[in-house]
Amino acid sequence: MQQTKCLKFRADILDIDTFNNGQVAITSHNQNIKILLPQECKVIQNLYFDLLGEKTSAIAFHPTQAIAAIANAATLYILDTTHRDILQTIVTHDGAVEIIFTLKKP
Repeated sequence: MQQTKCLKFRADILDIDTFNNGQVAITSHNQNIKILLPQECKVIQNLYFDLLGEKTSAIAFHPTQAIAAIANAATLYILDTTHRDILQTIVTHDGAVEIIFTLKKP
């Protein structure tokens, strides 16, 4: 029953990503990022960022989970997920950011 409940998600999912340690991040438009252990279906961290919302056009996580990048149209935010701080704000002038990715070590 727990596994079935774990697999039920709402339609507002923006992104699903994995980390080097096997954890999974599920990001939604309702300003929430859940970090979970998929084997146990256990949420180990629940992050709230008011930057996430309907304007969010892309999101990416560093493989270690400590840093995330969120794009809201033409503004890119680099975030410290441990302390929930904005490390840097970058404004583009060429339109909306639609894709962000980080390089994972082999």
